[in-house]
Amino acid sequence: MAGGIQPIVEDGYELIYYPDVNNYELQREGKAPVFYYLPNYVHLATKNGVEDGDRMFSMTRFSGVQNSSTTVGVTGDETREVAGGVLAFTATSAPPDHVLEASQQKIIEKFQAKDDFFWGIRGPVEPHFRPVIIMSNTTSVSNLSPNADAEVILPEDGTDTTDPSSPATPSGPTRQSGYKSYGIPPFLRSRNFTPRDFGRKTRDASSGLDPWYWTMQGQGNGSIDPMGQNAYSALVGAYPAALLWESFHGAYSPIFVQQALQTKFWLPSMEITIRGNWDKVFEHFSAAASARYLWFQADIQAEFNKMKISGGIEVEVKVDTTIPGAEDIEKYINERTDLVFQKFMDQAKQKIFDPPQPEVEAAQAESGGLGIWGAGLSLKYRRDSTSLDLYYHEKRQMTYLHNHTISSSLEGLADIIEENPEKEDLYFHTVYLEDWPKKLSRILKPVVNWPQPDQNWAGEPVAFLSAQVGYPNTNGETMWQGKVFQKTDPEDSTWNVAMSQKFADDVDNIPAGWEPDKTFIKRNVHFLEAPDQTANPFVSMQISDNMIELDPEEGSLVNDITLEVRADKAAKVRVGPISLNVELESSKQVVEVYLRAIDDDGRPIDEFDTIKFAFGDEDQQTGRFWSLFTSNPDVRSIYEYQVRAIVKGSFFTKGMEWIGPWTRSIGNGPLMINVPTPEDEGVQIVKEYKGKPAGNPEPTPPSTTPSSEPVAPGSSSTTVNPPRSTPVNGNCSERTFKEIK
Repeated sequence: MAGGIQPIVEDGYELIYYPDVNNYELQREGKAPVFYYLPNYVHLATKNGVEDGDRMFSMTRFSGVQNSSTTVGVTGDETREVAGGVLAFTATSAPPDHVLEASQQKIIEKFQAKDDFFWGIRGPVEPHFRPVIIMSNTTSVSNLSPNADAEVILPEDGTDTTDPSSPATPSGPTRQSGYKSYGIPPFLRSRNFTPRDFGRKTRDASSGLDPWYWTMQGQGNGSIDPMGQNAYSALVGAYPAALLWESFHGAYSPIFVQQALQTKFWLPSMEITIRGNWDKVFEHFSAAASARYLWFQADIQAEFNKMKISGGIEVEVKVDTTIPGAEDIEKYINERTDLVFQKFMDQAKQKIFDPPQPEVEAAQAESGGLGIWGAGLSLKYRRDSTSLDLYYHEKRQMTYLHNHTISSSLEGLADIIEENPEKEDLYFHTVYLEDWPKKLSRILKPVVNWPQPDQNWAGEPVAFLSAQVGYPNTNGETMWQGKVFQKTDPEDSTWNVAMSQKFADDVDNIPAGWEPDKTFIKRNVHFLEAPDQTANPFVSMQISDNMIELDPEEGSLVNDITLEVRADKAAKVRVGPISLNVELESSKQVVEVYLRAIDDDGRPIDEFDTIKFAFGDEDQQTGRFWSLFTSNPDVRSIYEYQVRAIVKGSFFTKGMEWIGPWTRSIGNGPLMINVPTPEDEGVQIVKEYKGKPAGNPEPTPPSTTPSSEPVAPGSSSTTVNPPRSTPVNGNCSERTFKEIK
């Protein structure tokens, strides 16, 4: 530093060069001079260090409204709303290779064959260039989030505002040892800085991130390699996310990265002499104590400077006068009182101060001397050595730590995107949290009229319903979940099934027709065994399948959320109540009704038997019920019936029987059977009254005119229908009907 600095700007990058303190002696011995460089510009790093490579930067903004039906991890009636952003980038101060080479060449051209004691390049040996030795690097990133007082918290400016008489209790990255901030414009600094983390860090679980939320990872100790990199990541609320998004698309960014460096420097050969009287020094500190128990580095240095001015302590610095600019160097060293103050402290800790007190935190004072010392000390109560004089003398090259801050805004992305619009998607992303982790929900509701055996088996003869929901795993194998619905379940029973929705690229061997928002569904109706008709002659139930599959064997692909498992999806015929259109007058009259299912062309469906109901005088008012359930898609509510009428005979008279034609009908519900008479078209006579009763005399031929004489009570009369010669179905040419009373 004593030799001065030489800034070089090349292609927008600034580097600061320093000479080696021994360049003159090195070249006099025929060795190469040495120059040191320190980048003075922080910028976004590139991948693999390639000059024109992609920047190591990513900005993601996100928002989402999530609930239990759309998002994995949300339960009950909870609704989550959140918006914010994630900022990730890597910063470096390393210039591109060509910039470094060009700037070094400028140093050579500028000082070749010059007589400058430190900078002059006098010999033919090419200079060596090395990075400045960095002892520590404390990094920080500016913050857009205000504190509770509506102030934006920035890194501290290096001034310790804590009470020096009390131990400091700092917390957070802004109070780390050696942490300072330089070069920040005063109008950007928080005037009322308090030790705290950057920004607000409040979070309400029910409302998501605070709109001004800001937390940055990666701050603190950074790389001590000037060509190294420092990575950062921030989670921010909605407001900073919106500001960052727009600013990084613009010409200037409000985000700057700061590196507070401590670099190691050497002084030219010099002599330091310190003289004083310990008794006077002790009395000075005792008078300045003012009831103070502990002394800290800043306090002691202040009193040391006062004694230098008053003459209580003499400090003499001598620099080799043969060095050009020796007077300026000496003045510089004298101004850097911390260079000699540490030597005083080494002696003072042995003479007038007790060792550091236990369990006392070090104050955060500005460092930069020959060492960092800030533990609280107390004055000795005994002055056994006060008669001794203070004397320190040293002649050598000394080192010291120099504070230097690099601070730059992160910019340049807007230019990159303007030149290459396709780069937009590389650096900026928008995530809608409804998209992931997305929940695929299916709600299945059973819809079934459960059987009621005590009410003529009203309802469907369903034992239970079953449902399966399938979704592929990453290997393309369908994983199934199942549920059974029974009559004993509550009326509002449903089945809620959920799984995490995958992306199509995450699944190998994708099933045919499958898309990420679709699931496979299998629904089945499981029937009871058909009741025995002999147990209830008024109800006949036909069940061709014990189980009816409502979906294909591989399942139906659906993206509906709400689904029904309906028993009435099965093909069925439900006819009832079935009644007659005639009134049976005695127990001798019986009507049998035959029913069978037919297809659209009127052909009987072979898999179903014809069922029969009988109607008698005593039960003719009781309706009959016929049900048919099948998976056969050809079965619809189309059927036909046939009537068989029977008039029972007696010991002396043969009965009569006839059968009507098959009559087609359609539709479920009540059915009135049309009972044909023997004279109706298509009727087939099976039996008829014919001949005289055995053992009875030939009846008197009936009169063609009714008798005009009244019939006495208790007597009987015979009414004979006139003979009829019209053939009936060709079975007979004449029939006689008698009513015998």
